[in-house]
Amino acid sequence: MADITNAQAKRTRDAERAMGMPRHQGDGGPIGRRQTPPLGVDSFQVFAMEYLTVDQVARVLHVHRQRVAEWASLEDDPMPFRIFPGMQKGAFISRDDLIDWVDRNSIPLAEKGRGR
Repeated sequence: MADITNAQAKRTRDAERAMGMPRHQGDGGPIGRRQTPPLGVDSFQVFAMEYLTVDQVARVLHVHRQRVAEWASLEDDPMPFRIFPGMQKGAFISRDDLIDWVDRNSIPLAEKGRGR
């Protein structure tokens, strides 16, 4: 993500400040890694991550997280979320798996009215 604009970086800093996230002294960056980017972060920045959470997928696809949970529970071609053994929370999906699933389960807008 080396190509973010100054405006995007400022929005991220402002969101982090609003969330009370701690910072390194000197460089102004957040300490450690956060699970979910702040709400002010663009969908593109979330999508640039290799693995996404349910909330991040919902943000990228502009749907409610409940819709993502429904897609993950489909009997035929569920959204391929993964979880570590012994865990009950923390589902994630790789960006490539998400792209493949969306390609299989969506149609071009131009075809919407053709009865597909």
